[in-house]
Amino acid sequence: MKRPLTTRDRSWPSKLEFQSKSAAYESIYFSPISLGPQLEEVLDNPPMSEGLAVVPIDVLIYLKLVARRRRDLVGVVELVRAGADVSRVRDYLGQHASGLVPSFEELVNEALGE
Repeated sequence: MKRPLTTRDRSWPSKLEFQSKSAAYESIYFSPISLGPQLEEVLDNPPMSEGLAVVPIDVLIYLKLVARRRRDLVGVVELVRAGADVSRVRDYLGQHASGLVPSFEELVNEALGE
């Protein structure tokens, strides 16, 4: 099941909404400037799917790790269990947020039952 992220409101702070199993839409509020230029690039030139802007899985997991809410961390576990490309996410985090790699690895281990 695709979970498109769309930029519904480009005002400050930015708001992303995505479809999830548990709710029609879930929102994440953030400041793109504080999260780095790589995020601004994704928001300015997002990949498109069926006419909707889609945030790549590595960026989505990055946002969830930054948010640190329990439901976001559980969401990372669920995304890994659903088949998220762990290597791609590791590479992204290593390049843009190396401090989040240990948290991600912990959640990957939880997802894979290690």
